Amino acid sequence: MKSTSKTMGALALSMLVFPGTGHLLLGYYKRGLLWAAVFGAVMVGFLGIAAVQMSKLSTLMDATGDITFDTQQLVLGAVLGLANLVVWALAGADTFYLSRQVPAAAPEQPANPA
Repeated sequence: MKSTSKTMGALALSMLVFPGTGHLLLGYYKRGLLWAAVFGAVMVGFLGIAAVQMSKLSTLMDATGDITFDTQQLVLGAVLGLANLVVWALAGADTFYLSRQVPAAAPEQPANPA
């Protein structure tokens, strides 16, 4: 069985630092890099949408001072933000599952009576 401190460290890394880092600590390098890449790709999309909306703020203001946002972009940003949370939670759950796996115990050999 894996040590409790390594299990909690992996879970803390995955949930508090960046998804996939707990997998790297446990030795699941490909899986960790996959989780990190998926989270990173979704995060780049989310930040791209947010940056576009922020850069348009000054040009979106009409004569009355109201700001008209592009609703489709806001919905896409919300969906990407929610997808980030889902990926983060799934990566944490996967880290917890992997850290709790117990390796198969070797069968006991009977003692030689000789």
